[in-house]
Amino acid sequence: MRKRIMKKLIFMTTLLLLGTTATQTPNSPLNVSTDAKAYHIGQDETNINELIKYYTQLPLTFSNRWLYQYDDGNIYVEFKRYSWSAHIRLWGAESWGNVNQLRDRYVDVFGLKDEDTSQLWWVYRDTFTGGVTPAASPSDKPYSLFVQYKDKLQTIIGAHKMYQGNKPILTLKEIDFRARETLIKNKILYHENRNKGKLKITGGGNDFTIDLSKRLHSDLANVYVKNPQKITVEVLID
Repeated sequence: MRKRIMKKLIFMTTLLLLGTTATQTPNSPLNVSTDAKAYHIGQDETNINELIKYYTQLPLTFSNRWLYQYDDGNIYVEFKRYSWSAHIRLWGAESWGNVNQLRDRYVDVFGLKDEDTSQLWWVYRDTFTGGVTPAASPSDKPYSLFVQYKDKLQTIIGAHKMYQGNKPILTLKEIDFRARETLIKNKILYHENRNKGKLKITGGGNDFTIDLSKRLHSDLANVYVKNPQKITVEVLID
């Protein structure tokens, strides 16, 4: 038990994303995704109202940012227009290992805000949980993902579009969020006692199952779903 706890502590890591250029005046607008409002719940929260609020919040998304490392060991993302910093929280060896492979490359970022934006003079800081993936390039073909939903007999009831873009890799955090958000807004999930079930992601060499009675655990946030153009996303409602 102690060994497992120590291992978890070793891999609980925080990645610093730092805005590095033009300083803003106090009255100038901060036109990035910090319009998102912080809403954080525990990993094992099962209250349906809390899950609905969590999965319908505005996510933080940033595209095509440069990821690099300073001598102090911190990893940064460069922003060209803002005096802005953020911490993206990562847990687990796989999540951290994925980020390590992206140093000195352009990346895309997806996350959910954990704390309200803090401001000290002209510097803004956000804290969120999410993932960092290789940036999409013009050569990456666009594709759409649909989330299917089935009843207890495995019969397909319907499907809704949950993602359209050209990212070569998606994180479990983004797929989990977009699938649940889509079904909540269409009154499928967490509606009329449809509160439990599984989210399954298969195809393209992937095989993931997520419990819908609680939020995705943080150590899975930056786990990669590869070949997303080939995956099937389905919700099996209990």
